[in-house]
Amino acid sequence: MSYATEVTAYVEPNKIKKLTGVKTKELLLWITLSDIYVDDPPTGKITFQIPAGLSRTFPVSAFEVEEGPAKAEVGGGNVSVTAAAAAVAAQVKEV
Repeated sequence: MSYATEVTAYVEPNKIKKLTGVKTKELLLWITLSDIYVDDPPTGKITFQIPAGLSRTFPVSAFEVEEGPAKAEVGGGNVSVTAAAAAVAAQVKEV
């Protein structure tokens, strides 16, 4: 995955639409993602779509994060990943 300096999207329940600033590598090409959504009612699948309308579906379980704070070694000291995630979330702005 590659992220631009600015990432924008319209967020709805179970959907991220009109996503900009996010790319994924498929074989040797970087492909822009436009939509990400999970089925409702839940089927255990998550779908990633590109602007051309092509999509790929994966099991949601492949993207689940383990519970509990993880530790990362940063600059010789331990930093809680949950604290880092909170700092990043604080920088997200709603439009």
